[in-house]
Amino acid sequence: MNGLRFSVFLVLVTTTVFSAVAQTPDTVWTHILDADGLISGQSVEQTSDGGFIVASRELMSSPRRTLLTKTDWQGTEIWSQLYDFGANSAGNDVKQTSDGGYIVAGYAGNNSLLLKTDSNGTTLWSNIYSFLQYNTLYDVYITSDGGYMASGSNHHGLPQIYEAFLIKTDPLGNLEWIQTYDDNHGGYGQPTSDGGYIIAGSTYIGTYASAWVLKTDQTGNAVWERTIGDGEDTSKSLYDIRQTSDGGYIGTGLYTSNPGSYTSHSDNYLLRLDESGDTIWERHFGGYYDDHALCVRETMSGGFIIAGYKEIDDYMIDSFIYIAKANSSGNVTWTWTYNYGYYHFNRASEVEQTSEGRYIAIADQYLGDSDCAWLIRLESDDPQPLVTITLTPYNTPIRIPASGGSFELDAFSTNALVNPAEGQVWTVVQLPNGNDYFSPLLYRATITFQPGETIVFNRLSQLVPTYAPAGIYVYKARAGYFPGLILAEAEFEFEKLDE
Repeated sequence: MNGLRFSVFLVLVTTTVFSAVAQTPDTVWTHILDADGLISGQSVEQTSDGGFIVASRELMSSPRRTLLTKTDWQGTEIWSQLYDFGANSAGNDVKQTSDGGYIVAGYAGNNSLLLKTDSNGTTLWSNIYSFLQYNTLYDVYITSDGGYMASGSNHHGLPQIYEAFLIKTDPLGNLEWIQTYDDNHGGYGQPTSDGGYIIAGSTYIGTYASAWVLKTDQTGNAVWERTIGDGEDTSKSLYDIRQTSDGGYIGTGLYTSNPGSYTSHSDNYLLRLDESGDTIWERHFGGYYDDHALCVRETMSGGFIIAGYKEIDDYMIDSFIYIAKANSSGNVTWTWTYNYGYYHFNRASEVEQTSEGRYIAIADQYLGDSDCAWLIRLESDDPQPLVTITLTPYNTPIRIPASGGSFELDAFSTNALVNPAEGQVWTVVQLPNGNDYFSPLLYRATITFQPGETIVFNRLSQLVPTYAPAGIYVYKARAGYFPGLILAEAEFEFEKLDE
């Protein structure tokens, strides 16, 4: 679910808004996961408490194990769990489930893996699927029946034959069906709004790769298929695809000019399709050395955020972590890069826009004997408040008698996003001595807004007890994730009279 970015408006009192910057956003914080290093971060998702869940893999152990790490909203580790499947394994994707636990997709040995945990990372079940020869899962999603849909890639035979595939399981991970799609590399995808699935990768109709996109129905049967490029003068590969808010699709990957020659050069690649799979536009961009885009997401403002890496030599020894923002036409508006130093390979595997409009990315710093996963938090760059909360107190100025009393207010909130939004709203009172009093709260709830929806709260009443000291109070409305992550705040004063 695309997230929520709150701004709070107190009518006749004060207004707080977030505004965009036309430049690279500031870095809010960064955190290295696992101080001992030797892990590679693969996937990150914001959780319902405003924190993050990260899927990683070990790099040097035998066998290499899968790692889950839970952090709070500031990136501080809450817990981590290692999972040993008796063979090299990795979690390529992680999602939070409706019970507060997590589903992980990846591989164990030569076979695909699904792992289900509770909210503390304790294993509830795991399934290893050996239906194909050498296969892995890249993406997993929860289906409406509580089961799971996952996509991946398989290869077998000599010469090697590549297949993308799609599986559907029940809530316990038992396989219900599998669909394979011959002669295609990749298998990156997600469910679509009609209950089907979109899958992307590459295929070979010429000497070199062409971008490949497949739309399926809810049982994995092909609805339409598109190949972009002739595989001769250029090479195009997709490593990620997402449905956009208008029903179309955005894909990202690698665009190589003059493939197979000494002048070969690779750029980041963006591909925009309409809902029927017809190309709207293609963009490729990069620098002097090769660039590699691995992940793309639509942002709240209708643009796109991209993550990957940027090479800084001819030998793939050194690279920058690379994050870029493009507008709705695919033109880059800013880039963010980081490199630990020479002889270090750095990359960003995934980036997401979080509920308050900021960005979270999981990246790697390959530092030889101390490789580590790295969480990166970037500031928001969206141009306007996307959700508003309005509070209107009655009978102002508010003066409460010494014997106590109450005041009333109306509140309503509107979601201006094109996607559903979720977050928490609550109030606190600042006492005359300057301290915040959190309890009792007038209102605290997790609210889901549908696109364009307005939620109205009429005649909310706040009690001010007799024992409350006399003086000026500040009534504060906050939005974000209770209690620590405050995304916006506004306030008005009321007075408790003395005897």
